[in-house]
Amino acid sequence: MKYTKLILIILYVCFILTQTIIGRALRPEPVLQGLFWEAQNGMWKDIFLNILLFIPVGFLIGGWKGLVIGFALSCSIEAVQYFGRLGYCEVDDVVNNTIGTGIGAFLWSRVNEMGLRKWEDLPEFMRVPEVRPYWDALNKKREQLVLKRVFDFVLALALLIILAIPMAVIAVWIKLDSEGPVLYHQERVTTYGRHFPIHKFRTMVNNADKIGTAVTVGNDRRITRVGAKLRRLRLDELPQVL
Repeated sequence: MKYTKLILIILYVCFILTQTIIGRALRPEPVLQGLFWEAQNGMWKDIFLNILLFIPVGFLIGGWKGLVIGFALSCSIEAVQYFGRLGYCEVDDVVNNTIGTGIGAFLWSRVNEMGLRKWEDLPEFMRVPEVRPYWDALNKKREQLVLKRVFDFVLALALLIILAIPMAVIAVWIKLDSEGPVLYHQERVTTYGRHFPIHKFRTMVNNADKIGTAVTVGNDRRITRVGAKLRRLRLDELPQVL
């Protein structure tokens, strides 16, 4: 995993060099542009792209190390552009690249928090000798857990976009079939004992939990006509991408 991350960083730095230095034509003389030159000339697209270009640098490296390396990389590129006469050397680019790196480092910190917590940050009921061996094993795979979290988020977002129209059709179908809300909410327990709501399409009559048992059997009369079809095809689970 460590070497995979290093390879990704090297490949992305090479990509940055192809966008900033490699293949540039020589200028007759070096050119230096001062601070806010791009803003004064309305070059907002360039500002945005320069910020966007360095976000992966901060995210891949992370923390203050990522911010420092991103700043140093940007300064080095601008210096090469100036002394090598490979386009404009712009102070704005350094500022924008550093902002992008900072955004990436911030995103890395937020995603990292979604992974495994530090031992001292665990809830007190979990900090027991029986749990420690499992925590130690997971701690060795901390970066894999972070990448898994990113993958989960991206996949869920993609599914939400793809399934938005089918889910809207099912929602209308449910409303036409019976009275009550489209979604059914339940509370579950997840990592570190945190309670969170889950969402499903409603497959039973409204307030079914108040007019029967919590256990649902196959021929339960509280299940609606649409609900029976949704359950059979497992389509009632779609809102869980949220």
